[in-house]
Amino acid sequence: IVKQMRILHVNGFNGEGGEEDPQLQGADGDGEKATKVQDIKNNLKEAIETIVAAMSNLVPPVELANPENQFRVDYILSVIERPNFDFPPEFYEHAKALWEDEGVRASYERSNEYQLND
Repeated sequence: IVKQMRILHVNGFNGEGGEEDPQLQGADGDGEKATKVQDIKNNLKEAIETIVAAMSNLVPPVELANPENQFRVDYILSVIERPNFDFPPEFYEHAKALWEDEGVRASYERSNEYQLND
């Protein structure tokens, strides 16, 4: 998750003259880049949804370290099925805050107990 967020938000441009990261450059230029970026966004959405959904299904279940993050879990689970989801900034804010929650990290560490795609 973090690696894909870095590609999108940190490594997308190298910071020196605005050149694009070679990871995002494709043979046909912008079209392939846009496809890769969309794939990364979709992977991020699926991963955070899978991790937080698994928390209550694990035995024993995993609790959020910070119960105040429950509204973030509710947000993530509510937007997953939206067609043509446009990834607003609040999605990334919620995903980042959840990733920093030790309970979410504990669920990720137990991903061998559920299906989490790379």
